[in-house]
Amino acid sequence: MRRSLCIDLGNSRVKLAIFHDKTLHNYSSFNYSDSNLVIEWLDAHDYEHIIYSSVVEPIPEWLIELKTRQKTLQLSSTCKLPIQLDLYETPETLGTDRIAALAGGEQLQLNAHLLIINAGSCMTYDLLHENGKFMGGNISPGLDMRYKAMHDFTSRLPLVHPLHPGDRFLGNNTIEAVENGSYFGLIFEIEAYFLRLSENYKGLKCVLTGGNAHKLVNRLKIDIFADPYLVLKGLNYILEINEST
Repeated sequence: MRRSLCIDLGNSRVKLAIFHDKTLHNYSSFNYSDSNLVIEWLDAHDYEHIIYSSVVEPIPEWLIELKTRQKTLQLSSTCKLPIQLDLYETPETLGTDRIAALAGGEQLQLNAHLLIINAGSCMTYDLLHENGKFMGGNISPGLDMRYKAMHDFTSRLPLVHPLHPGDRFLGNNTIEAVENGSYFGLIFEIEAYFLRLSENYKGLKCVLTGGNAHKLVNRLKIDIFADPYLVLKGLNYILEINEST
């Protein structure tokens, strides 16, 4: 049995997962300030193979130390991948979280074109052809970034942190107006991407992941396959491919 550690260093949080072969065995998420908790978690688990994806620099000290003790694969566009990136003009600039999500989508074996949406600090919309080719994608502000931008770039709009956004479609006060404008604007954005791409990619399926996915999935009026661990599963898939060669 392969015991693999997959590390996703995102913009906001550190995500860690232990896989036994292809099965997710243990998962946890930490703030970047929780280095001691991360180290305790790592020390409490057994693993022989390690891969990490990072969209931040520099990487944390605990990861630097881990790399000195165990062989660690850093995900990049030059790794052996289950997807093809040759249509993308600058694969070296493609976020490794996006690469991992694409690999996770490919592993689902849905036999269809996939719109893979990661609802994190930013929204990423990536199109994976049914033949495994990455067709390109877009990036837009994430839900929390939209709330923050309206507060930061105006004089009087409040900073909101809604627990259950979108309870009413139209706001009856300024706080609700800010909440709903950001939230439903994002809902409509997701639906529009799917409908537009469906015109040219018949049978398109949508896969949703990311920290804010749970806030969005029940409001969307399109069929969604939601997987909160898609990036980590993609990392495990890529690690398996590279370790077997």
